[in-house]
Amino acid sequence: MKVVIELNNRKFVVDPEVAERILSEVHGAEEYTEKWNRPDGGGDSFYTYHIHEAEPKPVALPVLSEAQYMMYKLAGKPE
Repeated sequence: MKVVIELNNRKFVVDPEVAERILSEVHGAEEYTEKWNRPDGGGDSFYTYHIHEAEPKPVALPVLSEAQYMMYKLAGKPE
């Protein structure tokens, strides 16, 4: 069995133990966000940067069976 994890809009296939370690490392981390600001009266737009406590959100990790993993692996990299 394998698990699919998405980071920066890229998907990675890892063992469930690796996924568990990654999630446990991220648990309790602070969240970094960027906010685009556009002044009402015109002027230059700008970003502000923020660090705050992350709100816990449910995580969905798609699971691949060994048969699926082997079939997808055989297909290889798309051309």
